[in-house]
Amino acid sequence: PKANANSTALQIAQTPASATIVYVNPQTGSDSSTAGNSAATPYRTISYALQQAQADTVIQLAPGSYTADTGEVFPLMVKPGIILRGDEATNGQTVTVIGGGLYLSPTF
Repeated sequence: PKANANSTALQIAQTPASATIVYVNPQTGSDSSTAGNSAATPYRTISYALQQAQADTVIQLAPGSYTADTGEVFPLMVKPGIILRGDEATNGQTVTVIGGGLYLSPTF
């Protein structure tokens, strides 16, 4: 995903060999229990994929914009052991996540 001036450092993570990969595409996906297991049948939102994901899951993001207009619910809460990965061919440059608003961290 693209980082903007207000974002913190972007961490590059290696994919664990035992990881489950789920797919998300804001244009062609469906947030249903029968989706997410292939690029041909992706989830629609990162939000839904994060709700379904367990540790050692890679959420593969298709190129596109992920916004409230495409169904995202912010803030996106990424649990430990979950990796969000953009299009590797473009180093994630074709993936944009746009969201905002105020959020009070529970650890604040």
